Amino acid sequence: MIKLIVITLFLNLFTSFSYSQQLLLGVKGGVSMSNFRVSNDERNVFNNNSYRYTPTFGGMFHISVDDYVGLDLELNYTERGAKTSNNTNVKDVTGNTVTIYTQGEYRVTYFDLPVLLSLYIAADSKWRPKLYIGPSLNFMSAANLQSETSINNNGNQSGFYINDQKVTDRFKTFDLSVLVGGGINYKINTRTWLTFDIRYLNSIGNINTEKNYKADIQNRGIITMIGIAYSLAE
Repeated sequence: MIKLIVITLFLNLFTSFSYSQQLLLGVKGGVSMSNFRVSNDERNVFNNNSYRYTPTFGGMFHISVDDYVGLDLELNYTERGAKTSNNTNVKDVTGNTVTIYTQGEYRVTYFDLPVLLSLYIAADSKWRPKLYIGPSLNFMSAANLQSETSINNNGNQSGFYINDQKVTDRFKTFDLSVLVGGGINYKINTRTWLTFDIRYLNSIGNINTEKNYKADIQNRGIITMIGIAYSLAE
């Protein structure tokens, strides 16, 4: 099914190229605000998860089908994941309550391949607002969990532990997501454009692969990017 989607997208890209009016090649970078969307969390691991803020960057290739419709193919590097925080109360051998504080940060790295259909609101203008939607094919390259654990016994902190472990076996290596967003392009001169984008990404399926931890986990995030693109044709 995934192979069929990829083949169909590239066939559409080739067809659009044949009739295109403008070709743009550029680079972009920005900030990714990512988190996990979690449901059916049987262990309550992600009860207090929060967003991560990480840099993202990549390249883009744009084809204008006409003045109002375009197709964008991108290749981006980004980090996703989430921050977690959990407190657990246990009894020690003397019957006193001991609180264990655990903070973790999942750092999951992807190479993203978004294929976006762009709709432009204004034609023949220096300022071109746009809306776009499409799939993003995301390939995981690394995943790590950095955790910090401290133990508090009646107000006395008795231990502090830092752990950094590889967790690539906990997530699927491929994540198909839907991406929607908007932005504006500004024409600097006849062949150069400044681009600004803000977009929302969400996984379509469950990325969790742990057999002993039944939970539905999806990537989600808001990405803000700025870039510059150069026209390959007059």
